[in-house]
Amino acid sequence: MWATNPPIRLLRYLLVWRVNSSLVRLPRYFSMELSLTLGSIIAQRLPTHEARPWRKALTSLNRYKDEDLDSDSPAQKQSGSLALPDVSWPIKAVLYIYPGKRMYGRGEIILWELKLMGEDADHGLFLELLLPAIEEAGSTTNKEWRRQLRLWGHADIDSVYVARGLEWEPLVQEGRLDLRCRPTPTQWAEGETLTMMPPQRLRKIVWLTPFTFDPPRKKPNLQDILKATEARLHQLVPGQRGITSRMEDVFADVKPPWQEVLKQTKQPLRRIDKLNGISAYCPGNWIGSQHFPMIPPALVPYLNLAAILHVGKYTHFGCGTFVLA
Repeated sequence: MWATNPPIRLLRYLLVWRVNSSLVRLPRYFSMELSLTLGSIIAQRLPTHEARPWRKALTSLNRYKDEDLDSDSPAQKQSGSLALPDVSWPIKAVLYIYPGKRMYGRGEIILWELKLMGEDADHGLFLELLLPAIEEAGSTTNKEWRRQLRLWGHADIDSVYVARGLEWEPLVQEGRLDLRCRPTPTQWAEGETLTMMPPQRLRKIVWLTPFTFDPPRKKPNLQDILKATEARLHQLVPGQRGITSRMEDVFADVKPPWQEVLKQTKQPLRRIDKLNGISAYCPGNWIGSQHFPMIPPALVPYLNLAAILHVGKYTHFGCGTFVLA
């Protein structure tokens, strides 16, 4: 098992929506509208004092709903008048939409992953707060959300799975919730899923979602990605008495040691970047691939972890994940 001290808490849910109308059209960057819709439904279901932080978090997203999420105005792109907010829910959550198309017909499925992290990796939270909102989003009759060609009110929950290592265990099938399934926040790392070395040399990073680091760089190197991983872990792994955990302590049982891995990135490897810019209406700046002479094997476990946790800005919207090839 991938072991850190303390353990990284993470619950990964794979959700399968099946379209039940003749045609739906997803916005240009669906996770933003998904965040706004689900967050608004959750806020409506909560008592006033509990709903307040949800409404506050979503305020800056309201300007991007409906047609704005589909627009791609060159004038506004050039003026930079829309500064996308790097916001998230009041809980640590990632909404990762699996790559697909924008138009879906009756019976077709839409796949997306919800990741709950840190102290919010709680299966009870998923069952009591998130799953009812997800179900309501698919079946709503509220005119605020149910509109022509929109997904809301036009999809059923086909199934839900939860990750155990590389396997997906069924949680909801044919509309039935398996109450015997009680996932833990550490089962995602079972089975040596991250530390296994592939038989072939890895030479490429393929970004599955847009990314941007702070400060923004079009061509991040391997050290930039590891530093972003370090920053991400500082958000998720609590320190002692308010002090941020040192990476040497967090990765005490992982080999090779963190500092040794960082040393291997001080001599930058030459690479070919095939990156494209992203619409001004979408979070992140770049997407594409980066090709290296080789990716040092010692970096692979840490890069695998970075891909699962998402790195950089806009992680709530699924930005900053990749695969190695």
